[in-house]
Amino acid sequence: MKKIFAIFVCLVGLVALGISLAQSTSPRTKIDLRTGPIINSSDVANLALVLSVEFPTVGASYRSGSYVNTQKYLGYFNSSSCYRYVGTSTNGYYEPNDPTTPVTATIPYLCNQAGTGTGFSGNFLNFAATSSIDIVRFALTGGDRIADAKSDGTSVTITAASPAVVTWSGHGLSDGSLIQVDTTGTLPSGLTKCGLYYVTSSTTNTFRLSETVGGGVINTSGTQSGTHKMGDNGIGSCAHSILQRAVLPGGADINGSFYGSSSNFPTKTLAAGALTAGLTPFGSASQVVIKSCFDYIYFGTADAGTCGAPSTNGNLATTNTDGQTVTGTFKARVAVCGSSEGPVRSDLCKQYPSGNYKPVGEIQKNADKVRVAAFGYLLDQVNTRYGGVLRAPMKFTGVNQKDANGIVSANTQPEWDE
Repeated sequence: MKKIFAIFVCLVGLVALGISLAQSTSPRTKIDLRTGPIINSSDVANLALVLSVEFPTVGASYRSGSYVNTQKYLGYFNSSSCYRYVGTSTNGYYEPNDPTTPVTATIPYLCNQAGTGTGFSGNFLNFAATSSIDIVRFALTGGDRIADAKSDGTSVTITAASPAVVTWSGHGLSDGSLIQVDTTGTLPSGLTKCGLYYVTSSTTNTFRLSETVGGGVINTSGTQSGTHKMGDNGIGSCAHSILQRAVLPGGADINGSFYGSSSNFPTKTLAAGALTAGLTPFGSASQVVIKSCFDYIYFGTADAGTCGAPSTNGNLATTNTDGQTVTGTFKARVAVCGSSEGPVRSDLCKQYPSGNYKPVGEIQKNADKVRVAAFGYLLDQVNTRYGGVLRAPMKFTGVNQKDANGIVSANTQPEWDE
């Protein structure tokens, strides 16, 4: 089977080498191997990640076609939260809305009481959308971020025109840059508060917007009010991180045969009735058929169509946070660690000195105690290749580092910003 290599932390196998770097004259501390990582609290350990990533690794984490009421499904979504959809089919994401409401011990994680509402159950979305590699990324790094909580953003002006033009003096952005828009009032029609967009047709002080990289420009119309701000992501009242499901790299599988395979992303079905109404905003009248393609989830009434033409795989509709209709096709993205979720979702979110919460995994949590290296396959597509190569030398990943004498100093090459 051909191997997929990803320099970023896409991991299935890993080996922890608990090798002490800091030399101490005091007796070694006994470590309880049953309760956590093999790390002596007073020493620095080395962690070597041995990457062994193949096509099935990017496939569905939950491959049974049937949702089990009582099972808690792990993933980027909070199983105990309900979600609304923000934006459009091509540039949207889910954001937490309200907590789920367990009706009985055998039917937890419901969102829409009496079969009405616009909520998606986070537990159901984990079942529908999670890939196997997402679970590993979730545990090690907090997930694959495409946007991050950063700053208050910069004030801009946006024309209500075809196409819309954004004026931002000396913005320094290039075509294809991902940005987010926030407002204290109302945006012109065609744009969504906290929506994600891509820069196109950029000049020194202006640019236009598209929903996909290199896609068509966005037209706007109508009235607007308030102050609009933009930033590279996670700005103002939109200060959250956004995680995205893993996809095959480099545009691979353009025909969707990988995603159409029942052994990789099997079709999943909820029978019409109380579960479709309680777990989704689609009501009880029709079954819900779930298909996955790239970073999209399709919700439809029947198993028909392809990744490129979903047909009845993607014909169920709901409204987004702006009250606009979104039909069938939804991005497999989720906002996490915002101002409401960050303080209460302690298993994922950590507050940084900036005051923002961000998703973290074991690598961030143990950044001062563990140096990390990564090995991977040679990128030569030879199935008989034995062994691999060092892709990331052993190093501290956080903002601090410690030498052999235990002296702490600033890390000049951290893997993330605080």
